[in-house]
Amino acid sequence: MRSAIPDIGAQSALRQGTHQPQAGLTADVIARAAEWYAQLHSGDSGAAELAEFERWRQQDPGHAEAYARMEKLWARFDTVSSKPAVLALNKALKSGAGKRKKLTAQVLLLCIAVFAAWFASQSMFGKYMLADYRTAIGEQRVIELSDQSRITLNTQSAIDIDFSGRQRRVTLQRGEIMIDVAKDSTRPFIVETAHGTARALGTQYIVKREADATRVTVLESSVQACAAKVEACVTLTPGEQTTITPDAVQPVSVVNAQAAAAWSKHMLVVDDQPLAQVLTELARYRYGRIVFNADEIAGLRVSGVYALDDTDRTLEVLLATTPIRIKRYTPLLIVVQAAK
Repeated sequence: MRSAIPDIGAQSALRQGTHQPQAGLTADVIARAAEWYAQLHSGDSGAAELAEFERWRQQDPGHAEAYARMEKLWARFDTVSSKPAVLALNKALKSGAGKRKKLTAQVLLLCIAVFAAWFASQSMFGKYMLADYRTAIGEQRVIELSDQSRITLNTQSAIDIDFSGRQRRVTLQRGEIMIDVAKDSTRPFIVETAHGTARALGTQYIVKREADATRVTVLESSVQACAAKVEACVTLTPGEQTTITPDAVQPVSVVNAQAAAAWSKHMLVVDDQPLAQVLTELARYRYGRIVFNADEIAGLRVSGVYALDDTDRTLEVLLATTPIRIKRYTPLLIVVQAAK
């Protein structure tokens, strides 16, 4: 007898409640969730299996979260359901004709689930793929949350949302976001990364997660930035920026707030910055690679306002205003060299 499959993922991540996406969400848990997903969709699960699944799911908030994310990942496969392989899989899953078809469907589904579990185990990239919201290369996206706060995701960014009756928490898994916080004196608004937290004491700020640190920039009001592993915090006001690591909060620096937020208008504003930094930033907004020797162009600095939504045009502007050469081997491979 085929059991009813629980729709855990139907519960919105923006709905207020006790949803805790990071609790117990390990690679092992995700792998087990993948196994459960394959089993429950195999057509062979009965009441006993469903009861065992429910016991597992309720053992830890991370179990329910992992299964919900597995459903989300499968839903993304459904968006390409017109593909022949997916149509064949769906047909096999729905067909009751023959054990061979059922076994094939089970094996295919298990392979997809195991692949998803492996994907999720790949740390940063897995969290990016399974995040509540994410953007692709060159994409920007504005999300309005249930409390009327707004989050703008920059290119290649990913966030998870956890709103409860006591706090509003956003986990930045990758990339950069700008937050416009709606006032709620009873629930603090916190952005968290592996390096620390940025708690809003006002309205608007930017958080950028990098490999080894997180940068916090305040545009309006104030923000408290704290390290993850030590009791170290600093309060930032408009035009101030700091970098946090798990063990420290760096000294506050003064920045141009409008320039810091220019990416939200698809612009890159630079003032006497090393060309290497500018090229690295441009690379975030385009497919393929921009290759350069940092030592070779170390003495080159640039200033200007450049388009992030047309990086080819920006490279042409840099070519016209900077002593460099640009070689385009393919649309996905560009080499920048100092002019000789």
